[in-house]
Amino acid sequence: MERANGLFGGEPGCPSQTNKMAELNKHSIGMERLSAISSIHRNQDDSTYANHNTPAKPFKPDMENGALREGKPLTLLSVECIGLLAQYAGVGFLAGIIPGVIYPVLQGYLNAEGTTVVSATVLVQIPWCYKMFFGVISDCFPVMGYRRRPYMVIGWFFCIVILLVMATMSIPAPYYGDAAMHTIAEEDWTEDQIDSINADAPNSAGKYVVPMMLASFGYLMCEVAADAMVVEYAQREPIEQRGRVQTAVYAVKTSFTAVGAAVIAFFMNGEEYAGSFSFSLSFQELMLITGVICAPLIFVSWFLLNEERVTEKRSFGEYMSSFWTLLQKRAIYQIVAYKFFSGVFNSFNIVSSSNIKLYWVHATPFNNSFMAIVGTVFYAITLALTGKYGLDWNWRTIIIVTMCGALSIDAFMTMFTVWDVVRNQWFWLGVPMIEVLSTACSLQRRT
Repeated sequence: MERANGLFGGEPGCPSQTNKMAELNKHSIGMERLSAISSIHRNQDDSTYANHNTPAKPFKPDMENGALREGKPLTLLSVECIGLLAQYAGVGFLAGIIPGVIYPVLQGYLNAEGTTVVSATVLVQIPWCYKMFFGVISDCFPVMGYRRRPYMVIGWFFCIVILLVMATMSIPAPYYGDAAMHTIAEEDWTEDQIDSINADAPNSAGKYVVPMMLASFGYLMCEVAADAMVVEYAQREPIEQRGRVQTAVYAVKTSFTAVGAAVIAFFMNGEEYAGSFSFSLSFQELMLITGVICAPLIFVSWFLLNEERVTEKRSFGEYMSSFWTLLQKRAIYQIVAYKFFSGVFNSFNIVSSSNIKLYWVHATPFNNSFMAIVGTVFYAITLALTGKYGLDWNWRTIIIVTMCGALSIDAFMTMFTVWDVVRNQWFWLGVPMIEVLSTACSLQRRT
């Protein structure tokens, strides 16, 4: 009691003690007793949490509306966005033209060997395997202080030059001098028809393969730079709008891929290409028109797009060091290994597939391209539906089920055609559309 009396400066019950107690209580209003138990259940969103947190953490405000990067979000109707969408329109158009021209020209017109046709199909897709390396070059080696626009200009210029080179290349007479020989059995050919065969035509098919592959490298460089810009724009978007830019650019790309396939369907379906139309474009005319259509993209890439000049750049060694550190993480290298081995084992194809398409099922270039368009539409719809309703699905189960489904469908179609149970172009071209659905579901879960 003496310590208490000394503390409060008076005897118990005296006015001075009572006044000082009241003064102490007055200043303690609003304080809360903190304990280990109470801190366990404390809500970190509570405004008082930061005051009780030990040690105190520096306050770091979030970006406005949940954006991950400073800057104004991209407006879809702005000139800058139109320039960005134009990149994907050009890439999509060429992705429909260059692979699509292989079947009517190399197989239907020149009657190339199956190995040549398959090699051409693979080689025009090989540049996509180097997408990562183009990204590294774009990040580490800016041109005039810019990392994206110069590479777009270089890519389009290179691609257009290759297209114009192919437009000047001579093409021999078709293998079949009489286009009706495509649909007539060999034993029913007349002597005049046999004499009209150009036996040297298949040997000239190889010279068109490398230029088509080089053109693919050109427009791939443009897409890599555009993808990097899309990521930067997407990070500026508030959380409620996030994904809008990606959706727009890939919708445009898919749409123009279908446009390119439609050009092949309508203008490369002449009788000389084993088609059914009385009119068609020559290979040189198609390449010239394609080059002219894509030429404005050189200027669009430089004048419509806006890019900040890089003041500090990471060295190539630092970039690869951070990449190697990231690659050693289990979550990364397992996905990389899966993507690599699944790509290897899913890419096997029969050499005679184009020959089966032409001689056994008599698929015309129009129907072949038309089903490619249908497949593109199915693919896009399946991706959208899977992204909306399938985000909570078990990805391992989806990959296994879709893979087994695709293999079963492919085996069903191939065996029925090879053993002459059903040899119909709609069966050969239509059944794989179901396979596209399973492939799209699998891709959505893998990525």
